Amino acid sequence: MAKAPALSVINLQIAAAYRNKKDYDNAIAAYNELLKSDPANDKAKIGIGMTNLEKGDLAAADDTLTRAAQGQNATREVYYSLGEVKFAKGQTDDAAKWYQKASELDPSWGKPILKLALVQLNKGDKDAAIKLAEKVIASDPTSAEAATAKALIDQLRK
Repeated sequence: MAKAPALSVINLQIAAAYRNKKDYDNAIAAYNELLKSDPANDKAKIGIGMTNLEKGDLAAADDTLTRAAQGQNATREVYYSLGEVKFAKGQTDDAAKWYQKASELDPSWGKPILKLALVQLNKGDKDAAIKLAEKVIASDPTSAEAATAKALIDQLRK
């Protein structure tokens, strides 16, 4: 990487290896190295946020991903990841807002729609959860989320 700075994205793989070892501080350091050469890299920002979530530092995860979501070119993954942090913090209404934003950027992506279904289920609204699960199946039928949505529907209809 020192000889070819353009290869700094290798830090994503290095950080992932550290995360797999649960060496969260070194993972965050690797993501930060990438951000030195590419300050707008959403994958590194998401990585820092999700690493902090795994580490149990919900405040740092929230802060990192909130700043990333406020950027002009925030991606669906940033919005989805911020939804995950809000959900982990028990802020289901805020989580739903971010899952909805992720879904609006890519209506065919079933992952945030499934999470919206789980938010509704968490609120006790089985009918809304079923409708959203059906939407997952319709919009992303070959995904793992569609299989989960089908199982959720089957369970809720029993």
